[in-house]
Amino acid sequence: MTVGPLRVRNWPKAEPVLVDGRTLAVRQLSTGDPSSPAPADASELTPPLLLLHGLRATGHQWKRLLGQLPPHRRLLVPDLPGFADSEDRGEYTLSAVATTLAALVEQEAGGPVDVIGHDWGATLAIALCALRPDLVRRLAVIAGMWPPSLASGPDHPASGMGRRLQRIEAGPARGSCVARAYLQPDPALQGVPTPERSLVIWGTTPRLSLPGSGVQARRLSPRYGEKVVSALGRGVDPATVDMVTIPGGGYLPHLAKPHVLGPVLCDFLTS
Repeated sequence: MTVGPLRVRNWPKAEPVLVDGRTLAVRQLSTGDPSSPAPADASELTPPLLLLHGLRATGHQWKRLLGQLPPHRRLLVPDLPGFADSEDRGEYTLSAVATTLAALVEQEAGGPVDVIGHDWGATLAIALCALRPDLVRRLAVIAGMWPPSLASGPDHPASGMGRRLQRIEAGPARGSCVARAYLQPDPALQGVPTPERSLVIWGTTPRLSLPGSGVQARRLSPRYGEKVVSALGRGVDPATVDMVTIPGGGYLPHLAKPHVLGPVLCDFLTS
């Protein structure tokens, strides 16, 4: 189902939520056209959506996309640990943060969710799906890499984030300590992601500037997305894993092309 642009009801301030021993700043809201009533039968309601931002970003980055998402969806939009107003406490390994996200889902959603992640948020989404496959119904990966150290099949080690970690370590120290911690391989992370459906989304345009935002979207070859598709397909029926490229989307298709990405996500989440 393709849904036209929808208004977001009351983009809220993030509120503190205590989960797994640390406080996350979380926005909880819904999508939909106010003129269209929500389904009266609770069985018609679909799972909430968990939106996970990337490194050096916050949950606010999803605001431009939210009006393009399916109607009547409850949204959980956290700032990841150590970012924005979320507490700078605890470990930042994939397994530790995924455990915190699992606790958030259990506490605030009470059951499985659909997850959309960008960049390192997508990597965390895959980690959450491996750690707690019972909590993820559908998984959408936007320009995100396979988790370091998480095997993608027998005798098939997954490629990690070595080059990216090297770039961060070579850069200015200020503001990079959390990013370094997030990018460290985590041998403790184990499991197999088994969502009922997965979608890998990649932009195809070289580096571009987003007007008025000051954001530079770099190029990340779609071949990295193809590796994620291959890895996900080793744990589930490969026919349930798809990949879509967004022309002109660069590394940030949810910011550069939300009107193109939105219908793609609507079809994936509602079909």
